[in-house]
Amino acid sequence: MRTSVPLATIQRLVEGHHEDPFEVLGPHEVTESGRRAVAIRGFFPHSNQAWVVDAGHGGPRRPMRRIHPAGLYEAICPIVDDRPTTGYQLQVTDESGSEYTMHDPYAFPRLLSDYDLHLLAE
Repeated sequence: MRTSVPLATIQRLVEGHHEDPFEVLGPHEVTESGRRAVAIRGFFPHSNQAWVVDAGHGGPRRPMRRIHPAGLYEAICPIVDDRPTTGYQLQVTDESGSEYTMHDPYAFPRLLSDYDLHLLAE
């Protein structure tokens, strides 16, 4: 599938070897057909389908494209009125047909600073 994420990066993520999943997952500003947009990515192994649901603005759910057979999905969403990109939820249907909705944990900023990570490494 067509995506702006390099194949080697996707492979490291799905194999569990990526050192920074925030680099791939969650919302990322991209340019699509010359316009600003947000690529929202989620990794849902053992899923059949995924959607982005506009939680606070009553918009329809937007289907996500499967960009890797292991369960990596992406949706390209237009930026409307410079609204923050954290006002969405992810909806997933698993292999048994059960559907569930969740907040995207990668849509929120990291809580540890670079200095905190340095101290933890010591």
